[in-house]
Amino acid sequence: MNVRHEAFCLADPWFFDRRREISADDLAAPSYGPQWTVEEHGHWRRLRPAGAVLPEQGWAVEISAAPGNADRVLDRIREYCRIARLHHRHLRSRSIFLDRNAEYPTTGGTGALATIYPPDNNALEQILDDLSELLAGEPGPDIDGALRCGECPIHVHYGGFMPLWTEHGGTRVPALRRPSSALEPAPRGPEFSVPDWVRIPDCVAEYTDAPMPPHPVAEVLRQAHGTAVYLAERGVEQVLVEEAWPYTGLDGDGVDAAARLERKHDLFERLAGIPGIPKTHAYLAGQRHYLVREYRQGLPLDAWLTRHYPLTRRDCPETDLAAYRKQALSVLAQVDRIVAEAAERGVVLENPRNILVDSSGTVSLTGFDRDETALRLRLFLPLAPLYRLVPERLRWAAELTERRFSLPAGYADRIAPHTEPAHTELDEPRPDWTLVRKQIAEALLACATPDRQDRLFPGDIEQFHVGGATFGTGAAGVLHSLHVAGAGRFPEHEQWLLDAIDGEQPSRAGFYDGSHGIAYVLEEFGHRKAAADLLAVSRALVDHTVGHDLASGLAGIGLTRLHFAATRGDNEFGRQALNIGIRLAEALDTAEPPGATARAGLLYGWSGPALLFLRLYERTGEPAWLSFADQALERDLEECVPALDGSLPVRDGNRGSRRGAGIGSAGILIVTEQLARYRFDAKAARSLPALRVACRGEFALHPGLLNGRCGLAAGLAFSSTPDRRTQDAIDRHLTRLSWYAVPFRGGLAFPGTRLLRLSADVATGGAGVLRTLAALQDGIELLPFLGPTPRVGH
Repeated sequence: MNVRHEAFCLADPWFFDRRREISADDLAAPSYGPQWTVEEHGHWRRLRPAGAVLPEQGWAVEISAAPGNADRVLDRIREYCRIARLHHRHLRSRSIFLDRNAEYPTTGGTGALATIYPPDNNALEQILDDLSELLAGEPGPDIDGALRCGECPIHVHYGGFMPLWTEHGGTRVPALRRPSSALEPAPRGPEFSVPDWVRIPDCVAEYTDAPMPPHPVAEVLRQAHGTAVYLAERGVEQVLVEEAWPYTGLDGDGVDAAARLERKHDLFERLAGIPGIPKTHAYLAGQRHYLVREYRQGLPLDAWLTRHYPLTRRDCPETDLAAYRKQALSVLAQVDRIVAEAAERGVVLENPRNILVDSSGTVSLTGFDRDETALRLRLFLPLAPLYRLVPERLRWAAELTERRFSLPAGYADRIAPHTEPAHTELDEPRPDWTLVRKQIAEALLACATPDRQDRLFPGDIEQFHVGGATFGTGAAGVLHSLHVAGAGRFPEHEQWLLDAIDGEQPSRAGFYDGSHGIAYVLEEFGHRKAAADLLAVSRALVDHTVGHDLASGLAGIGLTRLHFAATRGDNEFGRQALNIGIRLAEALDTAEPPGATARAGLLYGWSGPALLFLRLYERTGEPAWLSFADQALERDLEECVPALDGSLPVRDGNRGSRRGAGIGSAGILIVTEQLARYRFDAKAARSLPALRVACRGEFALHPGLLNGRCGLAAGLAFSSTPDRRTQDAIDRHLTRLSWYAVPFRGGLAFPGTRLLRLSADVATGGAGVLRTLAALQDGIELLPFLGPTPRVGH
């Protein structure tokens, strides 16, 4: 499971959401009297004495606490600051405090309970001395990005005392002011750091020797709240070092990261000698806890499935199915053996999650977390999280698995008992697509929450990072999809969108994650002044945007400006789009080569700029733009690797390959098909057959438009040479939307990322499915700037 998404599964059984604040937990401050000003800022309550003057930045003192002493520590801090008349802040409620110290926090943060703002370095030294005595013996975790000062839970970091912002990479971020008065992004990250122009005071310098892992670190493999995993050198041997901090990284039972690591070490020791259980070398407990154990190579099970699962390929032959069946049953048998041998030692391992498979097929357990989905199903149909949302389909999935992979009779019975399956219109031999679209729209509207300020429609967790109003994962995209699909306009929801941008300006300029996508929708809906105002206030963000992509970078901004030039007849917007196109064309030769992580495709690759180049060609008639489009698509094709089935997927490091529209072959295909209509002999056009094959696989993990099956169907629909095989593949993709459909409040909803929760958004959820069906059946524009979609059957 993606741990970023796991944190957002705890608050709601249907949708990704933050943990809710409980007002009864309010950490209300006692009245300090009229000489103090109390202000609420997000999760913080700020208390400022009258007449206090602070610099705009400096050394702040941060205090942490454990759940058991948080109230006591906070009472002492507040009383100290009241008497000393110090500007300070503290978290508003205990529920926020617990979330920010959770294993998977949903509100961000560093683990701090309170912050004191010294007026100068002399006051800083006095505060550190006083708090060392005041909080002697009090436990508290380390704070991310801050330096711990002694045994007490006191930390310092250099940062802004007042709100300072700058634009960095097209995003509005906290800033610091250099001695020259220029603003620069403030340091961020889990490690303590200061700008090179800041002198560290003597009272801080004495604490700069931070705890270090017991062996030299070769590579940081993973870092999370209160935990880290390193590949380290133990003499000539490579070992794995797991680090955990006491008092933080709390799980649902309130157990901290250090206690969990100690429990894990105990289980490794009890199971020592069982094949598949790594050896432990040492366990060190101090300010931080370290488990040193044997390093085993291999792929986590999800990555192994991505690389080996055969149904992602075209027309999978029986020989490939048989070979995979043998591999998967071997994995299952090894896990069953480990579980059985553990049971003989009195250790119950129920459906273990932390499975590693090496290149020879040998299995190891790297942890003891329980997976809620049966391994017997997960190995053969990796849709298992979905059946927590619609358990009535579990038996259907088990029977499909047994039948498709020719598994032994009775295999399905070991997964799920016989039950009456859920049935939707998509399960019909010939679905009524008009009814299906109506039901999807009903589900979208049924999950709207206009009373919430942070979001209108539930979607991917990205909306909690970029805001709930955006096109990709927010309200703008859902409302636009309902409109273009013929489901109607909803003035009360449009007003929510207008109120959202009035309340807080987007911190990004991009099309899918920022102001330009919202402005596009407002313009389409006739809110022309609001759209123009939004573009105007985004000017500084645009000036600092350097990314080339469609999702958050210059390609999406340029296409939006070009759209405004057409709808308003305003040549200034056209000039801006042309200048962006020139910037991107000049960047083609100097852009970084492909990295290890996949980016090629419509959202994040060079296919986005290629689309802008095509639209500039259509506007200007200048053939050079077609050459630039061809060159840009070739950049994306450099990330592709030929597969054995004749397809051309995008390689994605150890995670396998990507075939979808947002990242993957389908996104490249959609733009390359459009280029080929103008220039049939383009270099990129030679890859069209293999890109089409990449979209014809039998299996897709997700149903969505930009991350799944709908994107594959849409990519094939743009084919300039449609044939029976293409139409059959499109039909199969649409028919198999039934695999994911979840009845919801009289409508049909669809799961988002990792199938963990339902999503309404364009990128991962129901709005994307709805506009895909409308595009393929009615010929509407699949997504902004792509032009009309070739209609297919149905």
